[in-house]
Amino acid sequence: MTAELINDLVIINDERIANSLHSKGFIGTLEKAKLELSGIEALYLANKEKIIITKSGKELTEQDLLKFFSKKDKRFILKYKVFSDLRNSGYVVKTALKYGFDFRVYDKGVSPGEDHAIWLVYCSNQNDSLKIIDYSKLIRVCHSVKKKMLLGIVDDEGDVTYWESAWTKMK
Repeated sequence: MTAELINDLVIINDERIANSLHSKGFIGTLEKAKLELSGIEALYLANKEKIIITKSGKELTEQDLLKFFSKKDKRFILKYKVFSDLRNSGYVVKTALKYGFDFRVYDKGVSPGEDHAIWLVYCSNQNDSLKIIDYSKLIRVCHSVKKKMLLGIVDDEGDVTYWESAWTKMK
């Protein structure tokens, strides 16, 4: 299955393949019989050998894709590691930019539109710091949209550890 890198998106124009990939894991966005994938989604599918990504007819390697998308987003590799870990664990992972988070995550077996996401995920490197005021803002957003916050922390070996936070009222 071939996909084409166009601007910042990877596009699959074959309607049958687009529908199949989208329905199997709710990955990407279906737009007029074609599937639009973010860089993270496209790299994930390429690494799973589900698609081959080309640009102007030339096949792109994983290194080509990492270099291209990392130029556009300095946190690309960090977010890719968290995305991959969650997807490999069976969760449906979608973007959460409108909330100021990296991803929203649906429970296993739940499809977007069928139910709401359970977590909003913020990706961080183990060496990064998060000011308490920024943490407070993140947790408030989660509370306001009735979700739990998940910090996905990537260590120097590329392993991901998660910390879940939720708003609690004291009585």
